[in-house]
Amino acid sequence: MSGKGIVVVGGGGHGSVLIDLLTAAGDWQVAGIVDNGIAPGEMVAGQPVLGGDSQLPELLAHGVRYACVGVGMVASGMVRRRLFEELSGLGFVIPTLVHPAAVVSHLAKVEEGAQILALAHVGVRSVVGRHAIVNTGAVVDHDCYLGAHSHLAVNATLCGDVRVGDDSLVGAGATVINGCSIGERVLVGAGALVNRDLPPDVVAYGVPARIRHREEE
Repeated sequence: MSGKGIVVVGGGGHGSVLIDLLTAAGDWQVAGIVDNGIAPGEMVAGQPVLGGDSQLPELLAHGVRYACVGVGMVASGMVRRRLFEELSGLGFVIPTLVHPAAVVSHLAKVEEGAQILALAHVGVRSVVGRHAIVNTGAVVDHDCYLGAHSHLAVNATLCGDVRVGDDSLVGAGATVINGCSIGERVLVGAGALVNRDLPPDVVAYGVPARIRHREEE
């Protein structure tokens, strides 16, 4: 196997995007896809589905040391967190992945397992936390913090000095205005304009974003 062998856990849309990233990066060899919901032998983005989670120990035994979570986030980062912890517990290394068409400032910090996708931008003195996603075309401007296992969706923007807590989702096309803080486990709806701080465990959407507690949804 040429390159570093890696298994993609999850064969949906985000998994396909990661396969594209791994191919573009050029120094990875995809060993296959693990997905409990797809029949073994099916192909996803040109790669075979090997089976479900039971395949993971066998892959480790055959020398595949790296894994990535190919599951995006719809409403909660806890699924991604659980998969990250399970893979780490088995002994896989979860690498940081940066698409060659992304722009990351040399003064930014990208932590373990983060995924920076094509055309994303991470600015000066910003931190992308452990296993967070900066999705296609998303912007993390200067002095921002994106928490662990959080997801900045397609074309979303964090303006300068924004903080997003762990396990949160900022939806596609949403904008968070300079200086705002978003708590842990928050869902910001697609297209929202966040112009004030948001506490933990809420849903917010609209222009400007209006807060709803999860039990109201």
